[in-house]
Amino acid sequence: MAVDGTIRFTLKNFRSVAQGDLEIKPITVLTGANGAGKSSFMYGIMALRNIILNANQPIDHFFNLGFVNLGGIKEVATGKDTNKAIELGCHYTDDQIKSSYILNLGSNPSMIAKVEKPYQMDLKLSVTFPYPMIQNEMQKILWKDKEYKLIFNGTRFDVVRADNDSMTDPAIKQLRGYASFPLLIAGVSDYVDVKRGFFRNLYAPLGPTATGEDEIASLLGEDRDLEARVSFVLEKIFNRSFSARHSALGASTFYLQTTDRETGFVCDLVNEGFGINQLVYMLARILKKGGWIVCIEEPETHLHPEAITKLTEQLLRITKTEQRRFLIASQSEHFVVSLLNLVAQGKATPDEIGIHFVAKDENNLTKIVEQKINEKGQIEGGLRSFYEPGIRALEDFLSSPARR
Repeated sequence: MAVDGTIRFTLKNFRSVAQGDLEIKPITVLTGANGAGKSSFMYGIMALRNIILNANQPIDHFFNLGFVNLGGIKEVATGKDTNKAIELGCHYTDDQIKSSYILNLGSNPSMIAKVEKPYQMDLKLSVTFPYPMIQNEMQKILWKDKEYKLIFNGTRFDVVRADNDSMTDPAIKQLRGYASFPLLIAGVSDYVDVKRGFFRNLYAPLGPTATGEDEIASLLGEDRDLEARVSFVLEKIFNRSFSARHSALGASTFYLQTTDRETGFVCDLVNEGFGINQLVYMLARILKKGGWIVCIEEPETHLHPEAITKLTEQLLRITKTEQRRFLIASQSEHFVVSLLNLVAQGKATPDEIGIHFVAKDENNLTKIVEQKINEKGQIEGGLRSFYEPGIRALEDFLSSPARR
């Protein structure tokens, strides 16, 4: 399925986000000071994914995201107030579809699915966790003069004809898709944390149970298309190709290596610098099959400014060729300006780039404010999170006694 419409994620009472609503454009960037709450929105999306993929576990386990364990309900509830229900939601809208999926993790947990078009559906399933997927709610709808039953078990839908003549009805798949879009989007979201990437020079395929470094290495060693796509982008940024090469004829073990396109020098990836090693890991995560939303933590870390500029160009290209959308936390002025420059050059439109300023209010709660971008790539009022500290430092310098 193509994802051409508007995707929004909503959070309520999750960490420092008491109320948050964020549209995910092809490239959406959260900027702001350390501790402002940029990562909280990403963590909320990953917690939602965890529940969709495996609801049959204790509720506190949903906040173990693999790369970080946030604790239980008490630790992630805003202000540690467990009397306020945590809500995590995904919403999708286009010319044909308007549907939502919302998880309520309060004292009476529930899974809620809504469709406002092209038909009306509103189903709420009250559950307790661990939830073994044995309950369901049903609603009847009339579609093209036929009656259908929509059956919702919390994380998936079944659709049947009310007259039980469902074997060859093409509308069943279509009706299920309208309701399932938010579930599908949230369920395949991914997160790329800041890490070096690869710490060894030799790997072996470890199958679907592998995680982290071994998972990505196995994908690169087994998926030639992924290997080629990663190599293509790496060449555009660093003029180095990437490959996974078997250690011997017929061997299952393989090396991850780069080749300098100017000199022909071959280097094990583990011996490359932090930036190149990290970039290969990130590219593999964002280019692997099956994802739509990819959250990335500070992708510019350890990259030279020229490489950052080329990276923004490649991220934009990937949104168009690979049907990806990126939610990025960044504190790099150069990264943000490079994205704005793509708009100024006519390579991107303001609708493709979203810049949001994240800050804490007087109650220590996270507020997310979209920065309006015009067609010249300019932000109304300038880049607040970057310019304000510089202006304060300049004012202090000019007003210091030593300058008088």
